[in-house]
Amino acid sequence: MAPPRYARKMLKTMNQMETVASEKGASPRGRVVSWLRSAIDDGQLCDGEIVPSERRLCKMLEVSRPTVRAALASAVDMGWIEQSNGRLRRVAPKAPAFSSILAQSVAIITKRELMADAPNVQPTESLFIQLSALRALAGAGLHGLVIHPNQVGEQGLESLVRERPRGVLAFNTSLDGRLDAAAIERLTSAGVPTVVSADVWQGEGVDAVGSDHEAGAYALTRFLLQRGRRRVLRFWELSADGTHREAWLGRRDAGYKRALREANLPILPAIEFHELSNTIPQSREEFESKVRMAAGYLIEAFHKSEPPDAIMCITDSVAYVVAKALQLFGEDVARSIDVVGYDNYWPHRPERQWAPPPLASVDKRNGEIGREMVRVLLETPPQSADETTRTLRLIKPDLIEIPSSF
Repeated sequence: MAPPRYARKMLKTMNQMETVASEKGASPRGRVVSWLRSAIDDGQLCDGEIVPSERRLCKMLEVSRPTVRAALASAVDMGWIEQSNGRLRRVAPKAPAFSSILAQSVAIITKRELMADAPNVQPTESLFIQLSALRALAGAGLHGLVIHPNQVGEQGLESLVRERPRGVLAFNTSLDGRLDAAAIERLTSAGVPTVVSADVWQGEGVDAVGSDHEAGAYALTRFLLQRGRRRVLRFWELSADGTHREAWLGRRDAGYKRALREANLPILPAIEFHELSNTIPQSREEFESKVRMAAGYLIEAFHKSEPPDAIMCITDSVAYVVAKALQLFGEDVARSIDVVGYDNYWPHRPERQWAPPPLASVDKRNGEIGREMVRVLLETPPQSADETTRTLRLIKPDLIEIPSSF
């Protein structure tokens, strides 16, 4: 004789609990939250149905009662369940129409105004990553819901978690503060598929897509070696506050050093500067001021018995400044030193009217980064809470050789 319907349902629920309890990588609280969300979405717990007791959840998920209570409290806060009569909890009724729209929407967490800037955005700008992601979402039949983290606050974040979008795309410009990092952690702990745009990402439970800075610096160094250069100097910029290097710059160091070690050539100490590339010069006088500052950083390197014969600059705007600074040391010096940049935005800089462009640059392929973010998101099942599968996917950049006619 087959067991009654309620018994079959309970058996399936117990099996699901045992499966979640055996998962690796998820925190104890995360396992409870993940099970609750899956049970509600899969129809194991229907609208108005009583949620299993704290004791049963503790036993089946092998977690402590405080952990269960914290997870249940989060579910109440997010509107998944309702609590009345002490500890009696029931599944909250859904809003089908709105939930259906959100299920086909992806939240875009960014501090930039996308649509207002769209007509003037160049493919080499970081904002182009976000625009490409929006276009890829539209091509996949999904909505893009732009969210500004500074304006949402904790209540807005909880509402986002409660309404369950298809996923979240967060961009590196929105991950530079504790609040934003906490928001990403909150989304992933609730099982919302999340992908960030970041060249180096240390967080757990989230996929990241970025540019392969090591491959870019390796290709740029190899370009200089093929031109006969043997002493390549790095001209690197410190963080905005002048206290440290950005993590992605360490990846460029790795590519530069790998190329030189393969060629059995010396690795020169990098010159580290501050406040040379953070603004666009509004006049030639402002540009010349940066040139003199760069010359001050470089002068020691060119008074050595073996000066550099090539300079790898952190970005194209700095390459213009360095090329002009070398002219202060004499035309012979300027002609004998190869200068290369990075980011491939050299054609759009005002410095073109005052200094020669770099010999080569690197295109990070921002459009492909945005499209890959969407592909990764669509590969992630909704309500996935398996932290062991998260990866950092790096897009290989393109080396751009700049014709001498420029």
